[in-house]
Amino acid sequence: GCGLSRCDFFLTEDGDIFLNELNTMPGFTQWSMYPLLWDNMGLPYPDLIEELVRLAKEMFEKRESHLI
Repeated sequence: GCGLSRCDFFLTEDGDIFLNELNTMPGFTQWSMYPLLWDNMGLPYPDLIEELVRLAKEMFEKRESHLI
């Protein structure tokens, strides 16, 4: 896959990690979990949008040139 997604996990008291959900189209308002997680990592909402547009353009150009 490519693009954006959000993966939700459970952490047990024993330290085991379980995948709960793979959301291939997470909420994307300024207050949704996906952009808030990126903001917490130092990528603010406007920059996240710019990066996703840049990546989409790059993917489009590769497809157009048959590199994918």
